[in-house]
Order: sequence, then structure tokens, then C-alpha cells
Amino acid sequence: PQVEFFPSTTPERMKVNIQAPEGTRLEATDRITMQVESALADVDNAKHFLSEVGTGGGVGQSQTHRAIVSVDFQDRQDWTESPFQTIENLREAISVIPGAQIRVEKQQNGPPRSAPINIELAGDDYDVLSQAAETVKSRINEVKGLTDLRDDFDSGRPELLLLFNRTLSNKLILNGLRVVAGSVRTAIYGTTATLYRMGEEEYDVTVRLQDKYRTNREDVLALTVAGKEGRQIPLSQVVKMDSTVGTSSIKHIDRNRVITVSAEAEGRPGAEVLKDVRKILKDFNPRGATVSFTGENEDMQESQQFMGQALLIGIFLMAMVLLTQFNSVGQLVIILFSVVLSMVGVFIGLTINKMPFSVMMTGVGIISLAGVVVNNAIVLIDYINKLRRDGHELTEAIIEAGTVRLRPILLTAGTTILGLLPMAQGFDFDVRTMHVETGTGSMEFWGPMAIAVIYGLSFATLLTTIVVPVLYHALERLKVASLAFMERHLWFKRIAILLGLVFITFMAYSLIVGIAG
Repeated sequence: PQVEFFPSTTPERMKVNIQAPEGTRLEATDRITMQVESALADVDNAKHFLSEVGTGGGVGQSQTHRAIVSVDFQDRQDWTESPFQTIENLREAISVIPGAQIRVEKQQNGPPRSAPINIELAGDDYDVLSQAAETVKSRINEVKGLTDLRDDFDSGRPELLLLFNRTLSNKLILNGLRVVAGSVRTAIYGTTATLYRMGEEEYDVTVRLQDKYRTNREDVLALTVAGKEGRQIPLSQVVKMDSTVGTSSIKHIDRNRVITVSAEAEGRPGAEVLKDVRKILKDFNPRGATVSFTGENEDMQESQQFMGQALLIGIFLMAMVLLTQFNSVGQLVIILFSVVLSMVGVFIGLTINKMPFSVMMTGVGIISLAGVVVNNAIVLIDYINKLRRDGHELTEAIIEAGTVRLRPILLTAGTTILGLLPMAQGFDFDVRTMHVETGTGSMEFWGPMAIAVIYGLSFATLLTTIVVPVLYHALERLKVASLAFMERHLWFKRIAILLGLVFITFMAYSLIVGIAG
């Protein structure tokens, strides 16, 4: 099966992010947003939507070039098409809208996570990094399943730079730099002059020039400031003006400037899309920049490592308990072999249901499965040992135990499987309408875990009733032959004891390292 971090679920809502160039006026951003709203008006699958224009604004940090449109889909029973298809159709419809970068994002279920494709370009020169980012985007743009390709580099917004003549200004103006800077800020952004009180409420009174006197560079140069001896000095006399582009933000990771190229994956697991991206960028080594793959890929690797450690520690703890109860390494190995059988069942179940292997949900299912499937082998072997202590012959004890314990084994596994079927099939009962549904949205998220347990337990239960007795019979025959051999060769007995001690030491070390990690 393919591998993914979290299961891909059908979204109940989507979000349209609109980002115009820095410095775009609110009115222009609103016009672009209305074009997106017009496209949404023709979407039957959209229940309602809410637009926010100029989000996150503040003094000196205006976000007038950004907007967000949040869209709720119709209820599941009223869908006219799959929400995935609706998202794809909307992307195509708004791709012709000029003047802004527009992204359609589906709702993310589960805990917050990074983008499936996340490529960090680190270096010292933003110009080099931005060129590398454009190259990366042009190379991977056609990868199947890759959507919403973007980078977080903000080229900045246009600025007017005032070049101050200190020598001349000090002759004409007292504290020239402070006076000029304060006058320009008051004229353009405004200064709080006083407070206006109305009852218990207080309001700031901000003073600044009218719009018609602060809309172009000539207006700024026409400003006058108070000079020495009460004279009014034109700003154009002490400053020169130049146009430039100011960097909005500088992002650092490990003290290096970084531009991140990211994208989403749809129709294919993120790990598969990332594999294709890695293949394309295998030989990409830009001068002055280093390339690293982070995001969901990094999170998934950490989760895989954690899940693997948790499974090994769990198996070790079970092994210690079983070893003290049965006092036999051979019977311990037979019982733990049922865990291996359950793993085979898990992959068969994922293949039959055409599900990718979810690192988190399928991983949780496998860990929980490891503690369940050993019960059948424990019940069977414990009864075989009891019959043998009562004097039954080996083959007779195995047949008797299999006959007696078959019913509780099947009942234990059957009740567990039946209890998980509603989760695996997504059964949902609406009390208000007395209606039963299958294949609900929760099944997409929790289904991989339920499928892992159901198929793993079924497969392990069927094989346990056959494999465990066979292995037990073979072990006892081997034990008899080994004892006879060791009676004749004492050196072999010492080596066996030494290997047993080495095995126990290794398992104890693994447990300590796992807990410490």
C-alpha cells in the first residue's frame, strides 16, 4: 500500500486565500474578492460563504492586499458532486482572475500539520533564493497530484525613500532630523493630538493631512516644516526623494535566510507526490543556496520512529510478562509470532480496501492489535500446558486444547471485530430523522485504524488455531532432541545459556534506550 501521514478526508468547508501585490489598495482587493464571490455564486455545492477583506491590518502593517473567503459545503445528503470536484472546478474558474495570487484550500482535519511538499531554500542572498524558488516551482509544477504551489517570499511593497541633507537641515531647522521625520509621519499617518470623552467612553483624535494633500510624491515634497527664526522651510529644500521596494519580512532558520516553496497533494498521498518531487530535484544544487525537504515529510519520519519504538517497547513488556508466566523462551516466541501474523492481515486488509498506509491511524491500530492478538495464543498454549501437566500425551493435549479453546477464541475475536465494524463502515444514525447512513466522514479518518484491527485480528485468529499448535508440536520435538544432544555435549548447553543471557541483556538495553528516547 501507499503511505500517508494522516488519512485524506472529504472536507466540509474550503477557504479561498487572495493575495494581491504589496501596496494594493483595499478597494482593488475588494474588487478581486467580488470576482471570486461571483464564481462561487454558480457553485451549487456551496451552502454559504463569508468574505474578509484587508484581514490583519494595523498601523504601519496594513494588510489591504489580502482577503479570505470561507466557504461551507452543503450537507452530505445534499451534495451535487464530490467536494474535491467542487474545489477543482473552482480552481479552474478563478484561475483567469488577474491581479492576485488566489489559492483554494480544503479544510484540514486532525491536528495542525505542515504542507506535504515543503522545500526550504537557505542562503544569504534573497535575490539568489528567489531565483532558486522560481526554478523549483517551474520544475515541479506539472507533478501529478500537486496543487496550490506557492512560496513565502514577499518581494516587498513600493516605498518612498527620503534622503536627508543633514548639513543643510541643521542650518535651517533646529533638531532637523527629528522635526522632519515627525512632520512627515504626522502628515501621512497622523498623530494622536488629544482624547475626546463622551460619557465613560474615550476616543483618540488623530490629526493628519486630507487625502487630496497626501496622495503623491509631490504632495510630500510640498510639505513645510518649522525652521529657525519662525520660517517655514519646504521639505524639498532639505530632502531628496527616491522610489524603492521595502522588504516586508525576513525569515530565518538557523541564522540563514530562508524561502520556503510548499504545495498540497490531492488525488495522491503526499508521500508519493513528494517522491516524484525529490526525483525531479535530485540534481538541483543552486549556487548560494541549500535545499532541504521538511514539512509533513519530516513530521512523518518522526512519527514513524516514535510508532516503531512504541511497538518494540510494547512487545518487550509483553515478552517479560509471558516469560515469567510460561518460563519458556520457545513458547514466548510462538505467542509473539501471532503479532507477525496479524501484520500480514493488516496489509491484506489495506490492499483489499485500496487504502494507503496511514502512519498515524494505521500505526495506532497495529500497536493496539499487538496487545490483542496474543490473547488467543496465550489461551491455547496455557491449556495445552495444563493438559500435559495432567498427564496427556503431546499430540492428544494439542488436539484436546484446540477443540476446547476454539469457541472462546472465536467469540473473543468475533465480538471485537463486530464492535469495530460500525467505525470501519462509517455507520451513523440520525435520531431526528431516524435515518441510518454509511460511509460518513468520520469513517475516512478512523477507518484505517479499524480496518487494521479487523483484518489483522481475523487473519491472526484463523492462523493461530493452525500455526500455534503446529509450532508447539515442533518446539516440543525439538526440545526433546536438544536435551538429548546437550546431555552428550555439555559445551552446547553452556553456549545456549550464554546466548540466552545475551538476548535478555539486549532486550533490556533496547527498553532503556526506547524509554530514554
